Amino acid sequence: MDGGDVVTVVSVIVAGALSPWIAGQIASRAQGKRFDHERALHDLDDLRRELDRLGDAFGDFIRAVTSFLSASDDETRLTRRIEARRHGSVAMERTARLKVRLPEDDLVVMAARKVLDQLDGVVSDADDLTDDEIDARMSGVGDAHTEFFRAANRQVGARIPAW
Repeated sequence: MDGGDVVTVVSVIVAGALSPWIAGQIASRAQGKRFDHERALHDLDDLRRELDRLGDAFGDFIRAVTSFLSASDDETRLTRRIEARRHGSVAMERTARLKVRLPEDDLVVMAARKVLDQLDGVVSDADDLTDDEIDARMSGVGDAHTEFFRAANRQVGARIPAW
């Protein structure tokens, strides 16, 4: 056996021993990337669900405030104010949950706070406001609500993982 044959035999042995290891490393990296991608999609779904729940809570709060504002007698008005406050508490709880997932200075969190603050201001100040002032404030609520959904859509779009 000459030197060339020895090199060939050693090459075959080394290749046979290293090939499974190299294939394992490649498969492991691919599996890790797939896991990371699936985890990012799962996190995105969780965030989307939380944003949807918060959007629903805002819708309920807005309907409750509108119902409160349209009440004619004092007893109905008081009952509907309490109902509006209850919906406000649910929206605040949802916003607090969102703050766990996103930083305080995130546009979605700030937009959510703006919706809450404006709705709460309408409920708190309703007895001292004229109809025109209430209309203006409710228009501001609508604008804040729209901005919340825009910010939420941008947040979700920015988090879609690349494959």
